[in-house]
Amino acid sequence: MASTTRLNQTQMGQVRELIVEEFNNAFNELIPNVTSDIITQFRALLDECLAAVNGGALPAPPVRDSAYYFEKFSKCHPPQWNGDLNPVEAKHWIADIESALMTCGCPDQFKVVVTMSQLRKKANTWWNRKGIVVIWWVMVLKKLLRIT
Repeated sequence: MASTTRLNQTQMGQVRELIVEEFNNAFNELIPNVTSDIITQFRALLDECLAAVNGGALPAPPVRDSAYYFEKFSKCHPPQWNGDLNPVEAKHWIADIESALMTCGCPDQFKVVVTMSQLRKKANTWWNRKGIVVIWWVMVLKKLLRIT
């Protein structure tokens, strides 16, 4: 028959201190090894990247077309615009569209083409009548502003 003995407060404190000391010893032995491994892996990766830069072996960025950005833009679920004349709604729509364009990394040359897909009803009719003129005028203004 085994006797059961309870530990008093002093003994509990001693056990607690022993556990803490053993944990600290194990932790201090483990951490330098983990840290050393991380530093070694990082140095190897850095050496590899520097060798690629110095050797000119970095790959060229892929060429992407408007279809690629349209797909990414669509995944952002941008809102559609019906052409309502409420300026607050228009401001919100523009902010949401710009956010989606930024999220998908769409370059300037594809922003108009990608955004056109969100125009509906009155907005689409307006675009079909005036859109090209607006783009042309913006291009003219940009060229004029560069000259002056």
